[in-house]
Amino acid sequence: MKHLNNKGFTLLEIMITIIIVAIVFGLVANIVGVSTKFFTDESSQQVNQENVRITSVMFDKDVRTRIQSVADFNIVSGCYNLGASSPDIYCYNSGTKQVTRNGSVIAKSIQTFNAVLDSTENSILLTIRSVADNRGNTNEIIVKIYLRF
Repeated sequence: MKHLNNKGFTLLEIMITIIIVAIVFGLVANIVGVSTKFFTDESSQQVNQENVRITSVMFDKDVRTRIQSVADFNIVSGCYNLGASSPDIYCYNSGTKQVTRNGSVIAKSIQTFNAVLDSTENSILLTIRSVADNRGNTNEIIVKIYLRF
């Protein structure tokens, strides 16, 4: 009587192994995809926060160093002029969503840039809001800058 050599795998065993490997690779690919999306979302949020913060800090610094009286704060053609002689000029372009200082872009992706002078309190209320990021979140900063003269 002949004995059959049963070494090797059946077609069914190979198919089940391929299906299990495909499921594992699918899960790993899904985890990598979700992680990449999360990283991208966080990166855009960080850029928006940075743009709002930098604009606020620069504007605050220029207000404190350039404005010697209420008359030193002027709005001309939608731009904020800080200082009497050779003023620092902040302009917001709603089309490009950019804030410029003396003609140089200092921030992009800005939805709102507004400064309002309150001459009774000798203060400027600065409002800056970023455009929405990938998840629809915006960053906003509202600062009241008291003028010291």
